[in-house]
Amino acid sequence: MKMNVRQDGEVVVIEMGGRFAFSTHRDFRKKVDELLGRGSKKLIVDLSQVEFIDSSALGMLLMAREQARLIGGSLALVNPAGYVRKILDLAQFQRIFPILPSVDEAVIAVSGVAAGVRE
Repeated sequence: MKMNVRQDGEVVVIEMGGRFAFSTHRDFRKKVDELLGRGSKKLIVDLSQVEFIDSSALGMLLMAREQARLIGGSLALVNPAGYVRKILDLAQFQRIFPILPSVDEAVIAVSGVAAGVRE
């Protein structure tokens, strides 16, 4: 799994690539813990380059969303394609997360009052 983190104003974009699976999900958790620990509340996970996702990665996304929510933050997902989109749809993640087609739209969504995120 590849992971790149960049700042877009108040929003942190985590760009993921490759396989987001059990063997790599701990790196994601560690990064989210670090970002939230230093005060970042608005997170975007860009899944456009992720080719595979498994249940442990889904669990990490849920955990990250909950951690952000507990500190008054929000988390959005961006541009999952193919297999990853299919898995997110089967898991009904669109009912939990804003899933947006672009980082720009996600920045707008998380900059509001957790737009699209259901409690």
